[in-house]
Amino acid sequence: MTFQEAGRLSYIPAGHRIWSHVSHQTGLMHLDLHFDLSTLVARLPGNLDVQRLSTPRLMFENNRVLMLARMLAAECIKPSLHDLYGEGLMSALLAELFQIKAESSRGNGALNAHRLRHVTEFIEANCLRSIKLQELADLVGLSQSYFSSAFKASTGMAPHQWQMKARIEQVKHHLLLPGANLAHIAGATGFADQAHMTRVFKHVVGVTPAAWLRAQPIRQ
Repeated sequence: MTFQEAGRLSYIPAGHRIWSHVSHQTGLMHLDLHFDLSTLVARLPGNLDVQRLSTPRLMFENNRVLMLARMLAAECIKPSLHDLYGEGLMSALLAELFQIKAESSRGNGALNAHRLRHVTEFIEANCLRSIKLQELADLVGLSQSYFSSAFKASTGMAPHQWQMKARIEQVKHHLLLPGANLAHIAGATGFADQAHMTRVFKHVVGVTPAAWLRAQPIRQ
C-alpha cells in the first residue's frame, strides 16, 4: 500500500509488478502488510470476498484507511506501545480496506456483562506482560475485529487503553511504597524506560508520577 500527503492510496497485492513515473520532487511512503489468508479470514468476521485480495486498487481515497495506515506506519517506525495497539490497528485497517462489515447478529454490538468482566479481569491480571489481541478474542469466542469493536462499545476505550490504564494503577501502587524509584518502577511495570512511563502516566492521569505522588495524603 502506498500513500502520500495528497491522500491518495494504492493497494498492490503481493506478486504484482509495479512501475511509476514522477515528474517532480515528492515524498512517498509505502506500507508492506504480509498475512496468511486463513488468519485473515479468522480475524475478520463476515463474508470476505477473496477476489478483493488479488485485485489492485490505484489512487483511491479513503480517509479512515489513510489514518490507520499512517498510525500503523508510525508504530512500525518508532514503537511506543505494545502488541494490542498494533494488532488493533491492523485489524481495523484490513476490515476497512476490504470493506468487511461487522457481524450484526450479536445484539447491540457490545459484550454482555459476563464476557466483559471475564476479559477485563484477564487484562488486569496480565497487564504487565504483552497481551495478544487473539488471546482476548479467544476468551469470549469472537473474531479479533468484532471483539475490538465490541470491547470499545462496552467500555469506551480500546483493549490496549484498558491494559495501559491497569498498568498505570500498578505504577501508582509502586509509587506509594517506601523508597520508590521511578526507573525501577518503569522496569517492573512493563515500560521501556522512565521517560516512556512518565509520558503514558501523564496522558492517562493528567499529571506526572512525581506530581501525583506529591498530591497523595501523607501516610503514617
